Amino acid sequence: MAGQDKSRETLKGVRNGELLPPAPSHSLFKSQTVFAACLEPTTELSGPPPAIADLTGPQAGDLIAGRYRVIRPLGRGGMGRILEVKHERLGNTFALKCMNEDLLSDEQARRSFYREARFASSLSNPRIPAIVDYGEDPGVGSFMVMEYVEGENLHSIIRRSGPLKLEVALSLTREVASALDYVHRQQLVHGDVKADNVIVPPEGQGDGRSAKVVDFGLARTKATGDGPIQGTLAYIAPERVRREPATPLSDTYSFGVLLYYVLSGRFPFTGDAAEILQGHLIRDPEPLPAEVPAAIQQLVERCMAKNPADRPANMAAVVGELRRERRSLGASASRRISTVQPDALDSLVMPTYASFLLPIGVVSADGEIVTGNVAFERLVFGISKDPAGHHLDDTPLAQLWPTIEEDVSSAAGGELVRRVITDPTSSESYLVWLEPSPTTGYVTVGAHPIVHFSP
Repeated sequence: MAGQDKSRETLKGVRNGELLPPAPSHSLFKSQTVFAACLEPTTELSGPPPAIADLTGPQAGDLIAGRYRVIRPLGRGGMGRILEVKHERLGNTFALKCMNEDLLSDEQARRSFYREARFASSLSNPRIPAIVDYGEDPGVGSFMVMEYVEGENLHSIIRRSGPLKLEVALSLTREVASALDYVHRQQLVHGDVKADNVIVPPEGQGDGRSAKVVDFGLARTKATGDGPIQGTLAYIAPERVRREPATPLSDTYSFGVLLYYVLSGRFPFTGDAAEILQGHLIRDPEPLPAEVPAAIQQLVERCMAKNPADRPANMAAVVGELRRERRSLGASASRRISTVQPDALDSLVMPTYASFLLPIGVVSADGEIVTGNVAFERLVFGISKDPAGHHLDDTPLAQLWPTIEEDVSSAAGGELVRRVITDPTSSESYLVWLEPSPTTGYVTVGAHPIVHFSP
């Protein structure tokens, strides 16, 4: 009740224009974005900004910082523009983000830009483009260089083609949720979760794989206190409208809006700025289409709960729910039961393999368990149980390891994956790793083969 009273008091301010920043000639509300800089003092950017050669912006063929050749523009937002560039000596293609011309002499904007680069460069996750360079150039001012991701943002895809197919929507949003779970575990809040900030490569638009979460311009540490309203109007959490501190649960609310959007093709609240903010504060969204499973509708409702305490505890829980619902739809690859017959070598060494205290298992590219020793059985099931033919996603281990499906896929692609997982019921931690292997291989101790497999 107290929260509702506070929301109604906030609405009075919204109606009176007290919470809305003054609209410049290029009104931010035309793009339904609320923005105000929230800066942390830094020492790295002391001194005046570099002199700017001209304000026409970088053009194709221009050389930035003596090493990045501009190929073409990729996009432009309220704070900066993105360019496709090629490193002069290495020949690699990157995306370069630089500030808009009208902000080049703005010291606060410059510090905010640096803060974005600093936060983003601290992250290392396959669902977040890596920051590889930062600098300043007389022609463009401050810039950051990141991994180039070819594709289209999710908002453009939905605006062009309508809501996603259910299986694709669940797969893609699960990847976004997994990326946000990683961000939150780094003690950061993204601050601007929206479809525009999810890039889907061409090969991922059919199955929802390989989504990338971008734009950490509004990211902040969990310790950040309250401040001016920040974020995108259609996605902003009620507590942020009330100027309460941003937390991971604020991202959870925005993720709920994103999930609603990809499933329905529309935003939960529409109208002018005051009407949209009113919706976030006190109204319920229109029901999702009837074909959306009840479990997913309930997940959206919980993510978009007005009270942060009523939302899922963390994004790992959201990842788990999306995975379970997707698998219940039969969206994963069909399972294949192994029929491999052990040869004479297997028969001789299997007792030794089975007695290992170190859990060892073999998993196919789609997550099906081919074989595993007793320690592996107890790790994934909690009891001694033949794991062959089961899927990792259907085991208790999946509850402790929210990115398990993505990690198996990465390992199948040749990547060595290591994770530390913790059982919250016992506080025990496990170091697990997935190592790519040939179709036929050996598990060995020293030079002695222990078990032969042909998954």
